[in-house]
Amino acid sequence: MNRLTAAANPNFSHIIDQLAAPLTLLQTQLGNVDTSVTQQRGATHTNDQVIADFKETMRTQEGVIANAVGGFNSAGYLQFYPHGFGEYTTATKTQMPVLVSRVKTAATGFATQLGAPLTTTLQNFETAWQNSRTAQQQQMGTVGDNRMGRTTAETNVQLALIFAVHNIGAIFPGDAAQCSSYFDFSLLFPQAHPHKAVIYNGHIANNAVAVALNRSFTDAVQLKLTTVANNASLLVYLGAAADAQPNGKGVEVAATHSRNLKLSELGDEADTFLLIKNMSDVNEASYMLEVRG
Repeated sequence: MNRLTAAANPNFSHIIDQLAAPLTLLQTQLGNVDTSVTQQRGATHTNDQVIADFKETMRTQEGVIANAVGGFNSAGYLQFYPHGFGEYTTATKTQMPVLVSRVKTAATGFATQLGAPLTTTLQNFETAWQNSRTAQQQQMGTVGDNRMGRTTAETNVQLALIFAVHNIGAIFPGDAAQCSSYFDFSLLFPQAHPHKAVIYNGHIANNAVAVALNRSFTDAVQLKLTTVANNASLLVYLGAAADAQPNGKGVEVAATHSRNLKLSELGDEADTFLLIKNMSDVNEASYMLEVRG
C-alpha cells in the first residue's frame, strides 16, 4: 500500500481502493489484543508480571504498530520506538514509568490508526504499572496474545493482493523489474528462524568516517542503526574502500533515533565496506549496529 501510494500513479487508484478495506479489517483483527487480565490470569499482577506483559506486547505488536502508523521508518513508529525495540527488551523497573508514559501518549495520538483494542492495551500499561507498585488488585491489564488464523479477513487480503499483482503486471507488461519494485515476493518464500542479532558498537569523532563492517551483503542481511548521541546525526552508506566518501546514496539517522536499513538505499550492493559518517562538525557520536543474517 505504501509503495503504490507513494508512486502517485493514477492507474493505481483502483488497486489501492481494492486493497484498503480488507487490509483495514485484517489490521483490526491483528490488533485485537485481549485487554482483560482477569480473564487470563485471575490474579493480581506483580511488578514483574507487568514488565513481562509490557515487553511481550511491545515485541509481538511491533509490526502491527509500524504498519498502522506508516512503516518502520515513519515518524509515528519512532514515537513508540525512538531508540529501537531493544530499549523495551532491557527495560528495568526504574525505566518503566518513563516507558509506559511514552507508550500511552503515543497510543493516544494514534488511536484511530491503531484501533480501540490495541490502543486500550497500550494505554492501560501506565495504570497497571502504577497500581502494581502499591500492590493494588488489578481490574484491567493486558495480555499480549495475538491470534491469527486463516480467517475470512486474511483470505480477502490475499485475494486483493492477487488482484494487485495481476493489475500491476498488466500496466507494465514485460517489465519485471518495474513490477517487482512494488512487491516483496521474498515474503512468500519459506522463512527460516530469525538469526540472533550481532551487535556492533563504535565511537566516531566529529566529521569523521568509521568502518562499521567489511563483508559481503545480500538481501537476507538485516541492518538496524541507532545513533547514540544527542547532537549529531550519522550517515550510513556502502563503499568500495575504507576511506570511500558518500556517493550520493546513504541513509541519515538523526540523533537518538534508529533506522532499519535497506541495502539498495546505501549504495552499490557489491561494495563490502559499510561506512558511517558523523555529520556534525563539532560533536562526537556513538552508534549501535544490529546485524542479522
